Parts: sequence; structure tokens; C-alpha cells
Amino acid sequence: MSGSAPDLPENSPVARASWLALSLVFHGGLLACLILLIPAAEIAVVSESGEVKPAAPVMASPERIKEVAEQIQATQADEVRSKVEELLGTERALAELQQQTQTEFGSLAQEMAAAAPEKSADALSVAIEAQARAEQAQAEAQAALEAMNKAREAAAGTPAEMASNEDESAAALLHVSEAQSRAKDAQTAATTAQVTAFQQMSFQGGLDRAKEAQTQAANAQAEANARQDEAIELQGSLQSLGRQAQRTTENLAKAQKAVVLGEQRVADKEKAKTGLEENARQQRERVASAKNTKDAAKLQNSLDPLTRRLADAKKDLQKLEERLAADANHLTLAEEAAKKSAQEVLDARGQLAATQAAALKAQQSARESQTKAQLEVAKAFASAAPITAAMEPVEMSASTSLDGQSFSSLYAQAVLTEKSIAERFQAIRAAQVAVQKQIPLPEAQKYVQMALPLRSELASDLSSAQTAEELAAQNAAIEKALKELESMLALARGMEYQARTTASSAGEGTSVSLESMKALAAQEEQLAGLAAENENQAAMDLSALMKQIGGGVQTGGAGNLAGGPPGAGQSGFPGGGRAGGFAGPPGFPASGAVQDSIPGRKVHASGYGEGAKWMFIDSWWVIGPFPNPQRRNIEQRFPPESVVDLDAVYPVENGVVRWQFIQNAKAMVQPPNERSYAIYFAYTELWFEEAQDLWIAMGSDDFSKIWINDMLVWASGMQHKIWRPNEGYRKVHFKKGLNRLLMRVENGHHSCSFSLMVAMQSQR
Repeated sequence: MSGSAPDLPENSPVARASWLALSLVFHGGLLACLILLIPAAEIAVVSESGEVKPAAPVMASPERIKEVAEQIQATQADEVRSKVEELLGTERALAELQQQTQTEFGSLAQEMAAAAPEKSADALSVAIEAQARAEQAQAEAQAALEAMNKAREAAAGTPAEMASNEDESAAALLHVSEAQSRAKDAQTAATTAQVTAFQQMSFQGGLDRAKEAQTQAANAQAEANARQDEAIELQGSLQSLGRQAQRTTENLAKAQKAVVLGEQRVADKEKAKTGLEENARQQRERVASAKNTKDAAKLQNSLDPLTRRLADAKKDLQKLEERLAADANHLTLAEEAAKKSAQEVLDARGQLAATQAAALKAQQSARESQTKAQLEVAKAFASAAPITAAMEPVEMSASTSLDGQSFSSLYAQAVLTEKSIAERFQAIRAAQVAVQKQIPLPEAQKYVQMALPLRSELASDLSSAQTAEELAAQNAAIEKALKELESMLALARGMEYQARTTASSAGEGTSVSLESMKALAAQEEQLAGLAAENENQAAMDLSALMKQIGGGVQTGGAGNLAGGPPGAGQSGFPGGGRAGGFAGPPGFPASGAVQDSIPGRKVHASGYGEGAKWMFIDSWWVIGPFPNPQRRNIEQRFPPESVVDLDAVYPVENGVVRWQFIQNAKAMVQPPNERSYAIYFAYTELWFEEAQDLWIAMGSDDFSKIWINDMLVWASGMQHKIWRPNEGYRKVHFKKGLNRLLMRVENGHHSCSFSLMVAMQSQR
């Protein structure tokens, strides 16, 4: 195994970029050679003696430049034609696969529709139960807020006295925050159940009135969600104000202490000055009553230092009084600030209590609306008939002749073909999702989002150049078109590969049935369960189940997969005995100390044992931020989860997002354009010389998911947390050749980071 730069296959991003660079160099050189033919057609001049002398060069005529432009376009058209033919071939292949997947869905739709009433009823019951839990949690939050505000109002009015019950208030606010979190989780569960119910309703006709009632219930729940989000946001603001109030209270205490200390110092200095004044007065009397000049001079000598000390004491006293005045002024300002801050906290608590009460009222209204809708849905299902209409036949592409077409026409054909490929891929993925999730096709289409890159428009006639400048512009347009053609091919190959991979998951050559899809769904659900972070078991072996799913083995379970990680006591991972003869994960360095790992993306078939134990993935394509206000979109699907298109640009709030390449010198990666409450995706490709079952180690700040070859292998806990490289371990199966890896990372607040490391030791 090695961390060296991989020799990736021809369809990888790195290989495609290398090929494109060589292609552009070749075509640029070709153009340069042709241009050299243009500038000068030398005219020979014959002298009277018969000597032939060359004259000054004459610039090529517009006709000659046009001829060269036509030659360039003709040369490029021959090469581009093969690329367009490949695109058309991919489009035809996807058309056949589209027909197959839609036929499979159509054969299962009636079975799914028969189960829809029961599934819809179950989902609505779950929704109402979740709404009730949300109400209970919101009521707890409101009660805690009201009790806290009453206690605060009963406190005396001085800032110090108002701050005396801060410990009780902090405990109450913690209870409020916990209750709000439970309310939001319950609301999310209710919303998810509502979506499930609506999806199942779409299997049958004649439910328009019930759908309208359910839509109103869903809108009411969305409104309740929004009100609760406002309360949670106010809670965050209140916590910030509370910290500010604490600081002002501390500043007030310091100012009070400074004034007390200053007053004591002034009093001490005043007392000392008074003593010096009395001593000086007595000494002056002694000087005045001296019997002779000698005695008077001696007494006067003793008086002079005393007088100087008195003068110094007066100066010190003046400075202390000035400092005390400044401290007193600071105290006044601190008292005003503390009073203002305490009042802001009181106002915020009142606003929070009112908002939380409004959220509770909105949730109660949502539950009432859902209860009514549930009755409408049950009544409608009792009299409705399942939809039995056959699937519309897939329109197959007409044969297209590319002979004789110009470069511009071929490029225009490529743009249209790419669009058709994307539409067919979207239809295929929607049908596949519909079968897997057992939902209607229109609902499945919501899970598949496509956004093709904007392509350049070429002039219909690129051979019209008549000047060197126009010829250079034509060359630039051709080079840009060639680059975009390579992007089209890469995207088309990726879509066909992903569509075929998913289509073959049920077993090549086998007929698809609802039972087989249920078995596959059960396996995927089991994999998701093992992938999820487990506080009691950091390491999980997913390799056998991944091979079953990837190989199309329909067993309905994990078979001989052990439920626990490696043996107890190994590397500090609790759990059962050995699983499948595998040893535990290699020793992982402590969090923050991963310097012994090496970077890379290629895994050799040999070379285990010596050297580094772990390889961190150093090269990623990252896109984001996608919006996630108050973490409401933490489970919402975004376009990269449907297909990874490294050229795509997606519109988001206040702009667009596009993929950016990152190569890191350390394991921890931080996404660009980092923002709070946002979702990021990171994509990479790993190359294996042979299939391997290896441990991986993950870490993220905050929530994250990881898919390897479209199989979920990791889902972290949803709590806010810091990054650590050994957050969890999963033994996964890497197939021979290219392995695609997609990571989804959420940033709740503050910073965001993630990492993925692969064990450098095979364990057999």
C-alpha cells in the first residue's frame, strides 16, 4: 500500500484533466503550424542581371485566412465527431435502461398502491404522536421560562441583587434549551411522517380533498416549526445577553471594589496628612519659643523635612482623590451598564417566553389540523381506487447522422445530447428511488436533483474568419468547446455508471419483485444502522454486508456478520468476540497527533507492515455552503447526493456554489467559504489494485455522513462536537479499481472540519 500519486483510470477526474491538457497542447500546436502558413507569401524580384531577390513579405489575403479557418474546423470536426458519437451511444444506452427501470416500477406500482392506505395511516399516527411530544416539550420550556421570570421579578432592583439568582436562572435556561431541542426533534419526526403519508396518498386517485387537508396540516406544521425556530434563536440571543450581563456584573463588582479601596486609601492619606500637619505646627511653635538662635536653627532644620513630607502628602492625597473621583465615575458607568444589561436580559426573557408560548399555540393548532386531515385521509382511502394506469412508454432517440456536419453543428448536437442524457438519468434514478423507497414516481423525482453546467454557444459558422485576430478568436472558441466536450463525456460516463450500478444491485439477470426490493431495502437499512455512530461501540465491521449489497446477494440479513467489533480489550474498543476472523483496527494515534500518517489516494496490493499505519485522504473536491437554518435541513437531500458533477454550479441563497479542489498537507480538512448552519459535500476517488476489506477512521465537526460506492458507511452523532480523527471506525469493502467516496459535513456554528483515514495494514 502506498500514499503516492495514483495512476488513476481514464474516467477519473485526474486522468481526464491530464488528457485534456495534452489535447489542448496538441491542438494549440496544430493551429500555430497553420498560422505560420498565413503571414507571408514572399514575392520574388528578378534583377536585370537575372539575380533572384526576395521582396518584403506580403500578409495573407482574407481568402487565404478563411481557407485556413475552414481547414482547422474540418480537422477538429473529425475528432469531435467520435466524442459526439460516444455521447449519442450513452444516450441510447440510458434510454434502454430508462425503459427497463420504468417497466420494473410499473409492475410493482399496483402492489405498492395496495399497501399505501395502511402505510399512510401509520405515518399519520406517527405524525400526531410526534406533535404531541413536541407540545409537551414546548409546554415544559414555557413553564420553566415563566417560573424563572417570576423569580427574577421578585428579586430586588439593584444590579447586584438582581444577579443573585443567576445560578438558578442558568439551570432554568439549560432546562429550556433541552426542552426546545426535544421539541424540534419531535417536530422533525412529525414533518417526516407527514411527507411519508403524502407520498403514499399519491398512489391512489380521488384523494384531492384529503390531499388538500393534508397539505394544510403540513403547512400548519411548517408554521409551528418556524415559530419554534424563532424561540430557539431567541434562546441563543438570550444566552449571549446573559454572558454580557455576567461581564457587566463582574465589571461592576471590580468598580465597587476599586471605589472602596480608593476611599480607604484617601482616608489613610488624610489621616497621615493631618498627623504631619499637627507635627509641623508643634515644631513651628518650638522654633518660635527657642531661647537662642542656635536652638532655633536646629529646630528649623528638623522642621524643613517635615514640611516637605507634608507637601508630598498633600500631593499624594490630591492624586488619590482624583483617582477616587475617576473610580467613582467608572462605578457610575458600570452601574448603568449593569442595570441596562440586566434589563435587556429581562426584556429578552419576556420576549422568549412570549415567543415560546406562540410556538406552543402554533404546534397545538398544527396537531388539530393534522387530526382533522387524518379523518379526511381515512375517509378518502375507504372509497378511493388504486391507480392502475400503465407507465407511459419511453420515447427512444431517433438515429442521428453526423457525417458532413461542421464543428459548430457537432458541438450543438453534443449540448442537446447531454441535456437528453441528464433527463434520462434523472428519470432512471427517480424510478430506481421509487422502487427502493416504495413511493410514487412523482414523489421520487423530488429526491433526484440535476443541474447541468451552462455550456458556451458557438457561432454557427466558425470558418468565416478573415483576419488573424478573428482566426485567434476562433481558435480560443474551439479550445473552450473541446474542454467542455471532455466535461460532457466525463459527466455522461459518470451518470451511466451510477445508473447501471444501482440497477444491478438487485442481481444481474434476476427479475425485480417487491419482495426482492424489500430485501434490498432491509439490507440497506441494516447497513445504515451499523454505519450510525454508537457511543458504546466505536468500531463496526460492514465489509460482509457491503459485499452482499454490492454483489446483489439477497439474503434479507447480514448472514454471518458478527454484531460486534473486534474482541474486547483490543485498542480500547468494547464489544463481542472476533468477527469473521478479522483482528481489531490498527492502533490509532491520539486525537491531534496524526503526524505518523501519510497522504494518498492509491492502495497497492502489497507493502503492508512496515512504515506508516494510516493513510489520510489528501485530495478532495468540495462544494458548499448549502443552507441549513437552525439545522432544519440536516437530513434534506441536495444535488450532490443524486450525482456528483464536478462542473456543476448550483444556485443557493445569495449566490451560487461550485466544486473547488483542495489538497491538504494534513489529515484535517476545512471547507472553503465556511459559514455557520451550512452543509458541505466533499468528493474523492480511491484506486485499489485489488479488492480489500480495510478499516477507515472518520472525524467531523459537526454532523457527517460518508458513502463509499453509494453505500452509507458512516453517520456521526448529530450533537455539536469538535473534530477528532478517531471519532469512529468502520471496516469497509473497497472493490478493485476505482472507488467513489462522498462525504457530507454539517457546520452547526463556529468552525467546520473533517477527515478520513484508511488503515495501511490488511488484516486477514
